[in-house]
Amino acid sequence: MWGTSATDIWAVTDRPPGEAPDVVHWDGQAWTVTVLDTSVANLDLYAVWSDTPDDVWVVGAGGTIVHFDGTTWSSAVAGNGLTGDSLFGIWGSGPSDVWAVGAQGAVVHWDGTTWTKLASASAGTINAIWGQAAGSLWLVADDGLILHGDGNTWKASVSGAATDLTAVWGDASDLWAVGGGGTALHKKQ
Repeated sequence: MWGTSATDIWAVTDRPPGEAPDVVHWDGQAWTVTVLDTSVANLDLYAVWSDTPDDVWVVGAGGTIVHFDGTTWSSAVAGNGLTGDSLFGIWGSGPSDVWAVGAQGAVVHWDGTTWTKLASASAGTINAIWGQAAGSLWLVADDGLILHGDGNTWKASVSGAATDLTAVWGDASDLWAVGGGGTALHKKQ
């Protein structure tokens, strides 16, 4: 789930086997459900991020990346060599700086024109990403791993958690990560 305001909230939902995935949007009054055509996305979707109501990115199984331009949903990348690994998290600082992370340490970046696969400091599953700003990214992963970096260089932080970390968020002074077994971590920045 991601929102830019109280009138612009996006979420992806589980889908029954054999059905196309859907994306839901809250406009401040009601939820609108969009069932994506299977030619756009035919695998499970896991995360959504938007910069504005007409710049929405969704990631999912098999390296699926889908984009909404305010009118049309289209497949940006679907396991076509960029990564066949499932993507579980997405975050951006703006329309030309969007990051997605996932299985096998996958880290991919949108520069406004092209998605590029980058090196990661983990071979395990990276479950979520959050950035303080462009060039200051936090990744959380399986086995309590936390990574901080600029997209090219990563530094591992010892979290003390032995469980998989599944979400991360912060602000200028604090960072939070949560995961399995009720794990909740806090770090002053």
